[in-house]
Amino acid sequence: MTDQPSHTSSPWQANARVLALASVVVTTGFGVFFPYVPLMLTDLGVTGHLETWVGVSSGVFFLLSFFLQPVWGQLADHYGKKPMVLRASLGMGVLFCLLPFPRSLPVFLGLFVLLGVTNGFTAAALALVASQAPAGKSGPPMSLVQMGGMAGNALGPLAGAVAVLWIARHQDLFWISGGLALLGGAMILLLVKETPAPREHGPVFNPLSGLGELWRAPGARALFLGQFLWGVVFFGAVPMVSVFTLQLAKDTLAKNTLAREMGSLPAFSGGHDALVDGLAVDTWVGLVVTATTLASAVSAWLWGRLTLPPQRMLALALGLTALTLLPVALAQSPAQLTVARAVYGLAAMGMAVSLVVLMAQRAPQGMTARMMAVGNAFAMLGVGAGPLAGGVIGPLFGLRAFFGLQALALGAMAWWWWRNNRSSTFS
Repeated sequence: MTDQPSHTSSPWQANARVLALASVVVTTGFGVFFPYVPLMLTDLGVTGHLETWVGVSSGVFFLLSFFLQPVWGQLADHYGKKPMVLRASLGMGVLFCLLPFPRSLPVFLGLFVLLGVTNGFTAAALALVASQAPAGKSGPPMSLVQMGGMAGNALGPLAGAVAVLWIARHQDLFWISGGLALLGGAMILLLVKETPAPREHGPVFNPLSGLGELWRAPGARALFLGQFLWGVVFFGAVPMVSVFTLQLAKDTLAKNTLAREMGSLPAFSGGHDALVDGLAVDTWVGLVVTATTLASAVSAWLWGRLTLPPQRMLALALGLTALTLLPVALAQSPAQLTVARAVYGLAAMGMAVSLVVLMAQRAPQGMTARMMAVGNAFAMLGVGAGPLAGGVIGPLFGLRAFFGLQALALGAMAWWWWRNNRSSTFS
């Protein structure tokens, strides 16, 4: 069994371009609604401890994704990567189209958590590209797909910020998300070609198969830890960044003696259209996340073309990301937070690029998709742990402490990785 078909048997370059474009479309759909989950919860009646509600709902969603990633990875290695990409895109599209309907908090949260079953589009797309690209040439096409995803994550919140000006309820954003996810799935169904490699051992399915071999692969445990931290500090931080934006907006309004325009300010109910430094609160929520992901999309292209070995690139990215989290923790207004998150995004994408390249390089023969899936599972674990941690730390110590602890964790791993890289030791 081989994970690298020849040039004549697989149009891998064309597939990479289609997958990159589909990543823009699908992740735009995800980004349209995700920063606005805190506002949806307030619309449905949450009036206190918003960090905890957001943390639990987002955390359970991504933890479910974590437990299912190895399953999808082995199915991809057995039956082909394309079906798993379709599972993620079309499955999310259907569930997105159901989420505008609930009018009660429990029903909404139940459907929202169920999205975790269909999550994992980026990992599935990267596994398909990695399995088809010739040896030594997987970096540029994989960074192209990642850049497409980051571009979508940048466009999504911006589109959401425009859409909330015209819709009656924040839940209606899911109609846009559903249409885009279904469109991306249709593109993949019609345009992506895959010739599955013959299976050596037949269609035997065991979700734990090969995990020991993956765990013993060179540097695998360190890379999985890096994926976990990436999940915590990047996507796992998004719900708390949105809550932090709301808190800074409240503080800025108070400083500008405009707090009386925000009726039920602590819960941000009925005050989302109040102006803060000339922009509505809804708009600031979208802009802060857009600044991060737009900067990340630009830097993905730059990081993917650095001539540094991926081991050193990861050490550099970890250190820079730790440093850029400090201005985030110290921001005093939504405008300052927007700038700080943009600078952070430029550094953080280096972690994703180098981690993916290293996992592709170190995957055992015939297990590329499972290596990527397990790595993505650890990222999903981090994305789930991030909001849960924020939901605990925020009410007790404030969200500034939450971002500060992230900087400390990344700084510690940067030092550890650099020390081990210099001695050529990976554990």
